[in-house]
Amino acid sequence: MKNLRKAIVAFRVIAIVGAIIIVAGCGKSSSSSSTTQTQTYTVQKGTLLSTVSAVGDISMPEQVKLTFGSGGSTNDLNTVQEVNVNFGNTVKKGDVLAKIDTASLERAVEQAKANLRTAQINLEQASSETNILKAQASVESAKASLASAEKDLSDAQTPYSAADIAKAQATVQSATANLVVAEQDLQETQTSIISDADAAVRDAQVALDNAQRSLDTAQKNGDVSITDAENSLSDAEKAYNNFVPTAIGNYTNLSDYLSQKDRLSWNIQKAQANLDIVKSQAASSIATAENNLAKAKDALQSAEENLVATKAGPPQVQQKQSAVATAKAALDKANEDLAAMQPDPTAIQQKQSAVATAKANLAQAQDNLAYVEAGYDTELLQIKVDNAQVALDDANEQLQAATIVAPFDGVVAAVNAKVGDKVTSTEEIIYLVNTSKVDVASAVDETDVAKVKAGQTAVITLDAISDARLRGTVGAVSPVAQSTSGVVTYSFSIQVQNTQGYDLKEGMTAAAEIVVLNKTNVLLVPSAAISRSGRDSVVQVVTASGTTEQRTIQTGETNGTQTEVTSGLSEGEKILVKTSITSSTTSGTRTPTGARGGGFFIGGGGGPPD
Repeated sequence: MKNLRKAIVAFRVIAIVGAIIIVAGCGKSSSSSSTTQTQTYTVQKGTLLSTVSAVGDISMPEQVKLTFGSGGSTNDLNTVQEVNVNFGNTVKKGDVLAKIDTASLERAVEQAKANLRTAQINLEQASSETNILKAQASVESAKASLASAEKDLSDAQTPYSAADIAKAQATVQSATANLVVAEQDLQETQTSIISDADAAVRDAQVALDNAQRSLDTAQKNGDVSITDAENSLSDAEKAYNNFVPTAIGNYTNLSDYLSQKDRLSWNIQKAQANLDIVKSQAASSIATAENNLAKAKDALQSAEENLVATKAGPPQVQQKQSAVATAKAALDKANEDLAAMQPDPTAIQQKQSAVATAKANLAQAQDNLAYVEAGYDTELLQIKVDNAQVALDDANEQLQAATIVAPFDGVVAAVNAKVGDKVTSTEEIIYLVNTSKVDVASAVDETDVAKVKAGQTAVITLDAISDARLRGTVGAVSPVAQSTSGVVTYSFSIQVQNTQGYDLKEGMTAAAEIVVLNKTNVLLVPSAAISRSGRDSVVQVVTASGTTEQRTIQTGETNGTQTEVTSGLSEGEKILVKTSITSSTTSGTRTPTGARGGGFFIGGGGGPPD
């Protein structure tokens, strides 16, 4: 058990580390690389262990709702005389928990005794002659009832003539033909009108696409023209600004200098005017394109609305639809009339049942007559005596049930009555739970259900009691699947064995680790060291000289990470293991990825790679 707990802890640590590695590798990555490393591994013996995890709820299957009485009328009220327990009390099997006033039950016993004596007297005083007359009258009454039932059945089987049915069938055929013509006419009208409206929508969409392209072109050309004009203005300003401070010394004639300066100034004014013109033209072109786009959108919306209205039914379509509805109504009426003329299966079945009942009654009456005539009528009275005896026994049972006794050791989970209350025989008075018998109700995924077997060991932990480590045994696994959102599971239960010392409550969440594989002192190698050569499993063995040789081995069980070797290797030998390491680069940092979970291995076998 200690090794099992260590294995579970190790498994959880591996799972957590794997999850951290995976999360660490989920950031942005600009590149990734994969490398393969070869390591040596010393073959040793150890324990091969694999578990299946499951989550469930604590349940206490042995529970009982205790009432006063095992039968009788549920409306009879009895007064509670004693309540000897309170909520939360611990009781032992056989403890008296509560009692009711037994006066009425005792009277019921006396009445049952009187009824029994009356039946006994009737049996003793039975008159055979009177019984024969009654039996004969019953036979005649049963014959009359049978004749009436047979006539009613005949009337129900043939309610209309063949000519009436043929006329109704012809009316159905005519109405069917009229409906076909009306539906064809409607289909042709809808196809023509909707086709035109649909074409208008397509044309409007093309116009909208063209208007959008025109706007895009106007915006693009405007941006280019404005940029060119702005560049020309910038060049003119640079030429002026560069000339004024530097060129005055290069001119001997002031008039030439001023003339050149005025020319450069004029270039600036002309470039500014050109920029203003370009911006105005671009704004005008864009406004015109936007206006055309808005018109195209309006036209498309109008065409689409027209298409919707057309599909909803213009006047000519509505007329055709009305004709179809009229034809359907006529056909429905004709079918209803024809169906009403057919024999009613329900009525026939009822009449047949009535005939069968009448025949059975007649047969029973004839049997009774023969029974009485043979002198066996006293047996019927004997049955009444027997029934009276059963009623007396029931009354005695109800009298005994007036005292509630604990059927097993347990804890009182509810007390629903107090001394003086009026209760019926079916009201729950005390709810008793056996807290020493505890199960875990859980379910296993379809990928693991074949591994889980009855009798397997499980270790159970509880969210509510963190230090609890309970042992359990797997009970029956349900053969019936349950599917929720596409996930298939199978229910099973775990019988908890060591409940002492823990305050367990029904409904507590429980996590179970079920040991599905546990082989000790077996030769183990990493599963990654095994490859296939044809149909054989092979490993690369490191010889004493340092070279490697391929060797065929026989394998047994595996948990996905470690594999049992049954022959081909000896403890202490060294083999090669190739491991693939994938890394990714994120913001300049390399993060290993590719962590995987699975079964786990404990014990001395294998150890870490050398």
